[in-house]
Amino acid sequence: MIELIIILAVVVFLLSRVDKARVQKAAPAGKQHQTASSGSAGPTVTESAATTAAKPPRKLVIDGTDGFPLAKAGFFSSFGIPAKRLCDARIFKQEGLLEDFPLAVVQAVDALYDEGFAMGAEVMRLVHHGRKLEKDEAVYFALTRSGTDDYTMFTFVDRVR
Repeated sequence: MIELIIILAVVVFLLSRVDKARVQKAAPAGKQHQTASSGSAGPTVTESAATTAAKPPRKLVIDGTDGFPLAKAGFFSSFGIPAKRLCDARIFKQEGLLEDFPLAVVQAVDALYDEGFAMGAEVMRLVHHGRKLEKDEAVYFALTRSGTDDYTMFTFVDRVR
């Protein structure tokens, strides 16, 4: 139960950050904004089309996973995840049952499954039917970007590549 509360708190925090960024973008060009940093007022930022730098893509942080090179992620499209919209990818390759995985991996898989972002039947078997992840298999996590601030996270099970 506490894990769900933590996940919800993180989601609410991330959504509030996205909403704040959208409000700032919708403000008239050249208007002065104060940015908040750890509870105190930060530097003044002038927003205009000429001075606004492109934001770097977000990165996935899931304890117990390893980075996965985007150059090798072409096969993600077979799970409905367009490789050209991919911002980051992680891999978890420890054999065993879901309950034996690190807590962060379990929470991510469960949350993505519940929200409908788990691709393929193997994730369902992992979550609900006690399926073991075999030695040559891995759980993949993908972060895609479909707009300026529209990020979506997916998970699926496939062989290690």
